[in-house]
Amino acid sequence: MGRNEEALCRLRQRQETGSGRGLLAILMHSLQAYLETDASLCMRALCEREQAIAILGKVIDGGFLCASSLVRDPWLDPLRGAPGFRELSQRAEDRRQVAQAAFLQAGGEQMIGRAA
Repeated sequence: MGRNEEALCRLRQRQETGSGRGLLAILMHSLQAYLETDASLCMRALCEREQAIAILGKVIDGGFLCASSLVRDPWLDPLRGAPGFRELSQRAEDRRQVAQAAFLQAGGEQMIGRAA
């Protein structure tokens, strides 16, 4: 924790070398989107709901599709009633379902040895 810049640097190095393929590439992209969003800015933005919603939209568009976190994370409680939050949560869930369907269609559950 707190070593976002180092993690981003290593992620970019892995991406440049092409060592992340398939599902790993997707996960790396999602992690990159999460890390590139300045956590301190997010925390300050919770007081400014409009700005916080815009940041969450950027994170989702960048590949962070953890809709359950948007719905359950207590840190986001102040935003749940904000205009646009429900739509963002639904967008993340819709994209997660598309990603899961693609994973299943590609035989991902066999690759990891269990049903998804």
